[in-house]
Amino acid sequence: MSAITEEEFANHEKAIQADLWKFRKNFYHGEDSDAYWESIVSESDRISKKHNSLYVDMMLIVCVDDIEYRYGNKTNAAEHFGHIVNMLRKNHEH
Repeated sequence: MSAITEEEFANHEKAIQADLWKFRKNFYHGEDSDAYWESIVSESDRISKKHNSLYVDMMLIVCVDDIEYRYGNKTNAAEHFGHIVNMLRKNHEH
């Protein structure tokens, strides 16, 4: 990987954190619907592909795991969580 300037790094990190914050804000309150979880899957995939970063994927997993933890007894979260993890892993297969 080529060296980047401190400013480039800061801008890159700000973009990542902005996307993760929006994701967390949009999906913070769990819902018991397939459409809700399909939106999480779709948005996770979009963010993952945009940043192409294992760090970003791990942060997405943490966000989704938190939703599953807080709403797991009320939703189909566990099933969708496994799907998201597998999708993110595939994004990094060579």
